[in-house]
Amino acid sequence: MANPFLVQSRRRKVAYIGLILALFTSSYFWRTVFIRAKAEELTFREQDMGEMDLSGSAIRLSLSGLRGFVTSYFWFQATDKQKKNQWNELSLTIKSLTTLQPHFITPWLFQGWNLAYNVSVESDRVRDKLYYISEGTLLLAKGDRQNRNQPDLRFHIGFFNQHKISNSDETNSLRSLYQLSCIHPNERDPNRFRVYDKEGKREIRWSDFARYSEANPKETETLARINRAQTEFEKFCTDHPMLVRRLQNALRRDDIPFKDRRTYEQTFICETVDSVIRFLDDSHRLPCVYVDQEISPPNGWRSLGEMGRDPSKDKRPLAERFPPMPPPLVDSQGKSRAPIPQIPFDLVRNEFSHDSELPDDFEANTCARAWFGFSQEPIPAPGDLPGSTKEATNPGVQRRPRNIATLIFRGYPARAQSYIGEKLYQEGWYDDEGFTIRGWFPNGKEPVVGNRRKWALVAWEEAGRMWRINARENHLHFDSPIEEANMKNLAEQFRSKYGLIEGQQPTVKIEDIPAADKPLMNAYNYYREYVVYRQMSNFPFHYHRANMEEKVVTNTARKRFFQAEGFRNQFRKEQALRTYRMPDALSAWRNMVLTEVREVDTPTGKKMARVLTQAGSDSGIQEDSYEIQVKYLDLANDIDGPDMRVQLTLESAGLITAALQATPGSSPGAGVMAMAGFTVGFDPRKSFQGGNLMSGPFDGTDDLGKPLYTDIVKMTIDGRYGLAKPPHEMEMVLPQGQGPLAPDVIEKGLSKP
Repeated sequence: MANPFLVQSRRRKVAYIGLILALFTSSYFWRTVFIRAKAEELTFREQDMGEMDLSGSAIRLSLSGLRGFVTSYFWFQATDKQKKNQWNELSLTIKSLTTLQPHFITPWLFQGWNLAYNVSVESDRVRDKLYYISEGTLLLAKGDRQNRNQPDLRFHIGFFNQHKISNSDETNSLRSLYQLSCIHPNERDPNRFRVYDKEGKREIRWSDFARYSEANPKETETLARINRAQTEFEKFCTDHPMLVRRLQNALRRDDIPFKDRRTYEQTFICETVDSVIRFLDDSHRLPCVYVDQEISPPNGWRSLGEMGRDPSKDKRPLAERFPPMPPPLVDSQGKSRAPIPQIPFDLVRNEFSHDSELPDDFEANTCARAWFGFSQEPIPAPGDLPGSTKEATNPGVQRRPRNIATLIFRGYPARAQSYIGEKLYQEGWYDDEGFTIRGWFPNGKEPVVGNRRKWALVAWEEAGRMWRINARENHLHFDSPIEEANMKNLAEQFRSKYGLIEGQQPTVKIEDIPAADKPLMNAYNYYREYVVYRQMSNFPFHYHRANMEEKVVTNTARKRFFQAEGFRNQFRKEQALRTYRMPDALSAWRNMVLTEVREVDTPTGKKMARVLTQAGSDSGIQEDSYEIQVKYLDLANDIDGPDMRVQLTLESAGLITAALQATPGSSPGAGVMAMAGFTVGFDPRKSFQGGNLMSGPFDGTDDLGKPLYTDIVKMTIDGRYGLAKPPHEMEMVLPQGQGPLAPDVIEKGLSKP
């Protein structure tokens, strides 16, 4: 007979095993049927959150509860390596950090910013700065692949490109290197344009081509290489006009005072073709879209076509390409990159992706626009009130930005497009006139490149379209002034009836007020949000600026101003002044951009009048206009000032003499003696209280009495250019009937005495 204790023990073991199997089966069933389905719905699974890293998962699993301690240690090590300028060790430490915290986006954001901003500025050479900017940007791109549906990561990739490349102090060098990163190494091989002697040891520089050809007419092989080098360089210029113009003329910085030539002279440019070749040689190895290639041997360069190679097969893996680009809107299998309920961002037609070939006009702002657009997809749709956003219906794939107001975040794609137009202005790409390359080619050859598109005009047309769509989707602009006035009137009725301060949150709930007042309250809430969010996002300036710049008359006037400042930089001041006074420059800016003729209401009824446009009423555009006027008046003062000084001295001396003669005991010649020293150091722009004696083209008011620029605008620009009025200033009395010269007198030229 079996031992009863053994029987009981066996029964307990069987019961325990059965209970374990039952619990395991039920938990497996529960996990499979309910938990996994819910995790898929909320995208909580590892494979749903982003690309899976098996090695990283294994490391995290093996550390178990020690992961927090190890992570803290690596954070400390990263700070220590940075202090010691141990950049390679820092990169390895950052890689370990992001491996341990792959789904916590703060390490990606912080360390990406750390590399792109703090580490890059420690380098002296510009291409080394670009390397660490690329490291920070690629780190964020890797974080985006491992953390899908994170708008902040996508936004910062675009922002780093835009801010560190396009708005840097060394922007001309960085923009040039950035463009080289998008060009195949074979195409920018410096030995493509170099010529060596027969032995391939001594380089024949471009500056010596003419002399060498005259001294060695029988060296047919070398002369053929010289001809081919010139042909290839001309083809390179034709294919890359943006880069060539940037290298020869540099970027025109509008925020630099017009007399600060030192900054202009220190800007990186290449004055000769030999300088361009040296630049290509120094910059051959860069963070790039394509794999690195060695420079071809002397006299041994061959094109990709001659070698039968497909350049698309030389591209690096996606994780290593710089600049990184977002995925296409729809992949090769027809799957959208935006999971439902996300809304695919297709506002920009034919937006660039990592499958696109990057053309010559691709730049940092274009890359930023693509990422800013990609970052919009996880954000829920706009709400019914201005600047509002609907609640997320699926928090797993819908998120709002963390540190930026959602409305401002929504405006970044259009803002990037406006930046594209501004940069085209600064580099001189206004229309399809093209750029004439002077001084680089022998025998006086001056090829024209880039005349295949109306560059800035097309860019601003796209910006205007994007801002109008942004205004419509976020309820930031009324279709007509009458509609806005009606809404404001209803809002004012509610505010007055319930005793609210302007902009105050209503103190009552909509269900507690009479039915007749509910439309008034809705109008009040709508208009209050409308005013708040327009001010917060500076929307009126961006909207009116884009609508203004997309006009042909604005584009032409901007082009004239650019040409005039170019003549000034070349010390051709008379030609600069004539350019300012052309009919499609200052006059067109005043009469067709800042003002317009339209029907207005007056106390005597409706009439046609010249009044400020919406753009002309904006303070930011008024600052721009007044700055143009300051530059123009400086030229006019330098050229026409001496004649004006003589004329004003004689007229003023006559008035003072007449006044002194009427005063008993005064000398008849005292007036002339008092004005004798006035011609020395006299500046009509800032020597008279109450404004300029030499009236500017934008002085005065429109037909309704509104000034074309405010006193605050004048003070701002005068302070920027050192033209603020001194505290002790002599006021001269002009002859009766003579005031500031009118704009039409200025345009025709000052009368000579």
